[in-house]
Amino acid sequence: MTHRRQWTPQQKLNIVLQGMSGNVKVCELCNEHGITQAMYYEWKNLLMTQGARIFERGGVDHERERLEKENRKLKETIGELHVELKKTNGREDGAETPPEPVLPGPAPRSREAEGRASRMGCPTDHGLPEEVRLWESQPQGIALLMKNNGLTVPRDRKLHAKRDLKTRKPVTDMPDTVWGTDMTKTMTAQGWAYVHVVLDLGSKKLLVLEASATSRSSDWIGALDKAVNLQFPDGIDRKDPYLLIPSIVSDNGCQPSSKAYGEYEKALGLRHVFTSYCNPKGNADTERVNRTVKEDLLWINDYRNLDELKEGLRKWQHDYNNVFPHSSLENRTPVEYEERWHKGTEPQNTRAKKILRKESLILAGD
Repeated sequence: MTHRRQWTPQQKLNIVLQGMSGNVKVCELCNEHGITQAMYYEWKNLLMTQGARIFERGGVDHERERLEKENRKLKETIGELHVELKKTNGREDGAETPPEPVLPGPAPRSREAEGRASRMGCPTDHGLPEEVRLWESQPQGIALLMKNNGLTVPRDRKLHAKRDLKTRKPVTDMPDTVWGTDMTKTMTAQGWAYVHVVLDLGSKKLLVLEASATSRSSDWIGALDKAVNLQFPDGIDRKDPYLLIPSIVSDNGCQPSSKAYGEYEKALGLRHVFTSYCNPKGNADTERVNRTVKEDLLWINDYRNLDELKEGLRKWQHDYNNVFPHSSLENRTPVEYEERWHKGTEPQNTRAKKILRKESLILAGD
């Protein structure tokens, strides 16, 4: 089990100042210290918003000092009220404590209940907890017990799948505007391995194709952070008005919908687009890449360990981006298409333009 590294305040300050100096790229700085860009910008924003407190008189945080003083006063008040309450009950004057009421014993159980208790490993002399006795005495059983104690899951109609014309799948022909992410798995001689994918839906460039022994939220965050460092080596600061920040498309799995994944996206200003439930077509481009890598690589090769699988994925990713032409890109490779886009060469007959042209003809009535 890996433990998260603890950073001292001085180390965080040095990393942020080094990044703000402009002498090193943000991606290189993050790779050097083993942190994500989200952590770097979180520390930077903390320094910019709270740095003025250092120059307060005497270097003292007056707000914190005021709160601590109020906390001490509240504790003293609570102590005084506690003493007064004891005096009111007569315990300070030597009065005897009133005896506790005697609760009636449990009602005798049926022969069926006795047998169920013995199978559960509980004593048969009515020594069961009150919750279990309530379960036996109520005809509705455990459902009523959970409902009375607030343990049932409320009905949320927002989670129902929606399929209408207002929520279409994101379509673009611009690089770094929409990224799709997903995971698939394959078997090696040492056990299951999980392959994480990050795809640029505009240029069809495979940004990340990485295997790991687990598929936790940290693995998904690591894959997305590698894509951010690859496409935004100078940082993905959301405060830059001229920077186009991509949106992330994924299914509703436990990893992309986790709190840690959402906090990472929030720190970088990434917008997340979840597909509707039981609808893999919402992330069709990424799902198609999963199928392609299985047919071309994973199903036809037997890998002995995770290192061999990583090397095979690295070579296949290079060929996919630099050698394989794509019909949706007018038979160009993803790297070639991306270079032509950034050089200002107008792409022709891309999928996004076909869809927009078709919609305009429908609206015009042609």
